[in-house]
Amino acid sequence: MSLADLMADVADLKVQAKLYRDAKDYDGAIVELQTAIELIERSGWDKDGDDSGPSDTQKKVAWHFADCLGMLGGNYRRIQQLDSAITCFKRGRVYEAKDSRYQIPSSYNTVNAIVAPIEARRRDATSQADELRRAIETLEYQIFDPGMAEDSRRQDRWAWADLGQCKLLLGDKEGAYAAYQRLRELADRSEIGSACNVLKSIHDALAEQGDPKAAVVEAGLDFLQSGLK
Repeated sequence: MSLADLMADVADLKVQAKLYRDAKDYDGAIVELQTAIELIERSGWDKDGDDSGPSDTQKKVAWHFADCLGMLGGNYRRIQQLDSAITCFKRGRVYEAKDSRYQIPSSYNTVNAIVAPIEARRRDATSQADELRRAIETLEYQIFDPGMAEDSRRQDRWAWADLGQCKLLLGDKEGAYAAYQRLRELADRSEIGSACNVLKSIHDALAEQGDPKAAVVEAGLDFLQSGLK
């Protein structure tokens, strides 16, 4: 099977997975995504013949692979299989990292690999400071670095939401507010509300664990909610 045919098959499986998810048939979605991931893994897509780096087609396959892992993790989280969800997010973030050879303009796995353990009450924000710094480095590269100009996330509201969230969790209120101000310029009321809901969930989990970052997140939530008035 060519990589083009592989991507077509994977895209079809992702569409079916979304239909199952929307119908709240999360087990059905998981089966479709596991099939897509297995197809990619068996294809040998990441084998290079020389030192020139991955082809554009390989980069697209890498994007599908990371996207499938993120979607799979999201469905596992919906049915409270948190160990499996976190494993998926950690696998997917490898392809999103700043130093990844595939240059994927996404941070879904990167951020959820940090947030999911917080929401599961398994880790707090303070103990993940190194992961948060790496996530911020990745996000700032994706948003600002000219090396990502072709797929710049400068106008991507969710990139700014992720950046604000990570900066809050690291304790950088000023940096978080700047990111959230940009989010408010790009997003509609519903999207800002969605970002607020995520922060509320994170705040409650941190407060339960006694992490002092809970107060910082609460302040960030107040700032973001002011954009809904």
